[in-house]
Amino acid sequence: MTANALARTTGSVYLIMIVTASFAYYMWRRLTQGDAAGVLDHIHAAQTLFVASILIGAIGYIAWLILGLLLYRLFETYGQIAAALLLAFVGVGVALSLSGVGRQVDALWLIRGTESLPALSGDQLQTQTMLALHGYDRLFIVSSVFSGLWLIPLGWLVFRCGFVPKALGILLMLGSVSYLMIFPAAIIDPGFDASLASRVIFVMSGIPSLIGEFGTCLWLLIRGARPTEPSQRPR
Repeated sequence: MTANALARTTGSVYLIMIVTASFAYYMWRRLTQGDAAGVLDHIHAAQTLFVASILIGAIGYIAWLILGLLLYRLFETYGQIAAALLLAFVGVGVALSLSGVGRQVDALWLIRGTESLPALSGDQLQTQTMLALHGYDRLFIVSSVFSGLWLIPLGWLVFRCGFVPKALGILLMLGSVSYLMIFPAAIIDPGFDASLASRVIFVMSGIPSLIGEFGTCLWLLIRGARPTEPSQRPR
C-alpha cells in the first residue's frame, strides 16, 4: 500500500470512529439522564435506540483499534517510540471501552428479561439495571484517561510528519487535557461536571480537540500523505 493510500485509509477509519463514537455517546446520554425509574421507562420506550447505541459504540471502539494500527504504520518512521506509545494507549483504551460495552449488554438483558436470569422483583430489577448502567459510566470515565493520552503522541507525530499541518498536531496535544481531566475530576468532586470550572476547561480544551481530530481526519482522507513541507524528512 502506498503512503497516500495508507493515509487516506487511515482518514476513512478515523472518520468512521468519530461518527460512530459521537452518535453512540449522544444516544447513551440522551437515554440515561434522569432518576432511575425515568431512565428505565425511557429505555423501555426506546429499546431500539438503546440497542443501536450499544452496537454502534462497539463498532466505534473496534474502529479506534484499527485506527491505532493504521496510525502506527503511517507514522512509525517519524517517531517509533511515539507511535508505539500511541498504539499502546489505544489498545488499553479499547479494552476498557469494550469492557464497558459488556456492562451495557448486562443492562439490556436485565431490561428485556431472559429465562437464564433469576426472577427479580421490581426494585431488584431496577437496582441491578442501574448498577450495570453506572458500571458502564465508571469504565467510560477510566477509559477517558487513554482517550486523552493517545492524542499526545498522535499530536507529536502529526507535528513532525510534514504532510499534515503542524497546527493540527499542536491542537491535538492541547485537546488531550479535556479527556485527562475527566477521571481525576470525577474522583475528587462528583459535581465537577456541573461546575463553572468544568465548562471553562472543557471549552478551552474541547475545541482544540474537536478541530485537531476532525481536521487531521479530513486532511488524511482528502489530501493523503503529500508533503506540506517538501524539504522536511523524517529524522
